[in-house]
Amino acid sequence: VTVSVLYWRAMRRVVTIAHAARAAHVLSAGVPSVAASARNAASATSTTAEPNNKARTVQLGAPNPFVVAPEPGAAVPSMQDLYWGTGPTTGGVCYGCGPANDKGLQLKSYVSAEEYDAATGAITTLEAIARFQPQPHHNAFPNVLNGGVIATLLDCHLNLLASYFVMRARSGPQATALPALTVTARFEMDLKRPTPMDEGPVCVWGRVDLAASDIAKGSVWLDAAMYAPSVAMQPDVSRADMKPTALARGRFVAPRAKA
Repeated sequence: VTVSVLYWRAMRRVVTIAHAARAAHVLSAGVPSVAASARNAASATSTTAEPNNKARTVQLGAPNPFVVAPEPGAAVPSMQDLYWGTGPTTGGVCYGCGPANDKGLQLKSYVSAEEYDAATGAITTLEAIARFQPQPHHNAFPNVLNGGVIATLLDCHLNLLASYFVMRARSGPQATALPALTVTARFEMDLKRPTPMDEGPVCVWGRVDLAASDIAKGSVWLDAAMYAPSVAMQPDVSRADMKPTALARGRFVAPRAKA
């Protein structure tokens, strides 16, 4: 038992050290501070051409997109609803985010920032958010969300965003059909503080690391964070100023496009 405990403590230290530089990068890359009320934030417009995205219920460019995101369980099509599908060989059966898995977590993700270079058409920004209502059976300890549930939510959120990125990067901003499902190749998580379960839906954020990704090889790197509602659901607080309960980084891979 002693050896096992020492092993896991050592592994956690390794992950924490590996994440230290990434944590500063993730937290410093927030959206601009809110200059008006949540209503004004919801009416913010994108500075680029409008991409075809039926899952956009979160207005692009919202300074704090969490406050204008759909409530969990709302009858609003998410990225999973539109792109995962419900067949037995699709992401629709995923335990974490599959719409067809009635025993799963059924996470719903929405694009919150999507911008393209006007000259080249290349993606310059791609982010997504989600809100998830924990249930009593998701406890680790009283009023503390289980770490495995946290990892599943962050992993699924990034996986869907990675697939979406591959679709848009290969086929352009009007693409609506995922060419292939991405799969997790690497996933690291740093638990910063307990995630409370009595404040309402937890908030999840994800962003494609464009500099590290290689679309030709089907390799996508992404960063993610989870926030407590008491921190995230404040209209006058930008994401850069929020303290996360968990940070994650992952690499997701997709089949290469056929020549």
